[in-house]
Formats: sequence, C-alpha cells, structure tokens
Amino acid sequence: MSYIWETTRIEEIMRAGLIRDLGKSQGEGRFGAYTTARKYLLENVLDEIKKLQPQLTDHGPRHIQNVLKNVHELVADVIAKRKGAEKKRPGLGGRALNGVELYVLGASALFHDVGNIFDRKEHQRQVSKIYDLVKPSSGGHQDREEKKIIVDICQAHCGKALDGSQNTLRFVDERSKLDGQEVRPQLLAAVLRFADELAEGEQRTSHYMIQQHNYSHDSILFHQYADCSNVDIDRQGGRIRLTFHISLACEGEGGTRDGSIIPITGLEELLKFIYRRIEKLNQERQYARHYCPLLGQFKETSASFNFWYRERQVPLDLSAVVLSDLVVPGDPLKTVIQSDSRYDPSAVISELSQAMKKIKSET
Repeated sequence: MSYIWETTRIEEIMRAGLIRDLGKSQGEGRFGAYTTARKYLLENVLDEIKKLQPQLTDHGPRHIQNVLKNVHELVADVIAKRKGAEKKRPGLGGRALNGVELYVLGASALFHDVGNIFDRKEHQRQVSKIYDLVKPSSGGHQDREEKKIIVDICQAHCGKALDGSQNTLRFVDERSKLDGQEVRPQLLAAVLRFADELAEGEQRTSHYMIQQHNYSHDSILFHQYADCSNVDIDRQGGRIRLTFHISLACEGEGGTRDGSIIPITGLEELLKFIYRRIEKLNQERQYARHYCPLLGQFKETSASFNFWYRERQVPLDLSAVVLSDLVVPGDPLKTVIQSDSRYDPSAVISELSQAMKKIKSET
C-alpha cells in the first residue's frame, strides 16, 4: 500500500543541510536513504502497530509526524543554516546541529517506536530487528556505526538503562563520526526523548472510541489524557505550556469515568493522573536539559486547566501552575499540589460542583 506523507519542516532542513555539508551527490544519497526507510516503515510497520496493540495510544505515522514537528520546534534556532554556522555561538552550549546530525535525529524518530510491532514491553530494545530489515548492512564500518548510533538513541528514549536505573542517556556515546561529520548521539538522544514526551494531544487517540467506551479501563486514562491535552513548545518564552480541556457532567447525567465526558464524582482519578504526567514531563524537561545544552532555554513547565459543562466553560479561580528550575535553598522539590494547594482534587471538585449547579440552574 502507499501512504501519503506530508514532508515536515525538519525534513526539508535536513535535506538542505546534508547537501550543504556533504555535497549534492552524497547529500542527496543520504537523504534518499532516509526517505526509503521512511517509505518502508510507513507502508509495512508503523500503521500495523495499532492493529496489533489496539489499546495503546497512537504510535503510527501521525505520532512520528508529531515527534518530528516537536524536534523542529525544540531546535529550530540551533540548526546550522549556512557554512560556518556550526561554530560555537553564545548561549548554545556548543555548535549548532549539522546536516548529518539532523539525518540521525530524523531516522531515530522514524525507528524509535517500531519495537511495538512485537510487544509494548521493552519495545525500545526491539528496534534492531526492524532496522536490519529496512537498512541491511553492506558490511562497511560506516553502516555499522550508523546502526549503533540510531539504535542506541532509540533505546534511550524510554525504559531502563544498563545499570537498572532510568538514566538511559548516560549510556549513549557523547561523540561519533559519520560521513566525516561530527555527530553527538547523547545530545541527539536527549532531543528525541523530550520530543517524544511532548508528543501528546488528541491526534494520539480516537475521540469516537473514548465516547463508545471501547478502550480498556487499564488504558483509558492514557487516552483521556491525550484527548484533553494541548502542548505548546514556547521556545521564545523558555517554557513548555500545557493546556487541558475537560468536559464534565453532573451526577446522573450520563457521564462515565471511561468516556469523554467525566462525571464530577469520577474526576479525582483523572486529575491525579494528569498531575503525575505534568510532574513527569517536567522531570523529562530537566533531564533533557542536563544532557543537551541546546535545550537550556526551557526553564519551566506551566499547566492550565479548562473545565466545560453543557458547552460552557466553568468559571474557576485557578491560575496556571508553574514548575520551574528556580530552587530556593532548603525548599523541597514540589509537586503540582505543593506548588498550588488550590489544585488539591477535593478542592477543585468542590468548587466545580458549585459552579456547575449554577450553570445548570441557568440553562
């Protein structure tokens, strides 16, 4: 089968960078290898994951597009656009990404989730099986080096490291060389891991399937989270902005914990899940910055909540919660609730209940 793929901006920049750094013939050849791999994965692997793992949020072509879009938004202003731009510039923590690094980053985005075709558990360690089918080695050391770089980056995007910890980026090489160009696998792995963490939103799930209660109870919270979340990579503002839109129902009005409209009495479980995801994303932001100075501009994570009842926004006295890198000596690390006690689920639900009763009386 054929799959219609809309070329992403980062892929356009990748192609131009490869031609600039390697020359037209070699650069086009390297980009051709990328598009050949992409075509195979789109037509034979990525779309099949949903069929084999129907309870998962999307790991197919839409997810890959989203990850590549996030990569571009994360590193758009630290990409070498002309000869000499790779030199060290103030505030970047090193040189900008060259064309070969963009190729490695793009290829890693294509391959990072293919292991789900076998099983969700330890899927990051199954990448090489698909890689060998898509890009069989000719036996040259450059082919082997490319495979090592890409597979290592993919393995580091989640799961546990070799020492049993979750510090996967520690075990990715800091430097390598491909096509005569310096490559920084560890730095690229940090970008991919964070871009993947940010790849949430309604494109990862099916609103219809949620409405019809066709996801298992074990997976529904992940789908509800995707369905209600919006991610804004605000590089200029130095933050990740999360916005959540949650539709509610009063008790007895037909809402269900496993559906797209949540009964007010069942909201606590979803709120706690969202809070944990916000805290995890904030940790991933800090973790990525440690290994990738190019992401140093992102210094905080903010989250805003919007609640809806009968198509009207429920007025709520909640400002955005902010988790930042500002550390006051002696203060403990804060959770969402510790950052703003008004986010305690019982307090939120109580205020919502009163506001919804008022809306109900007016309609």
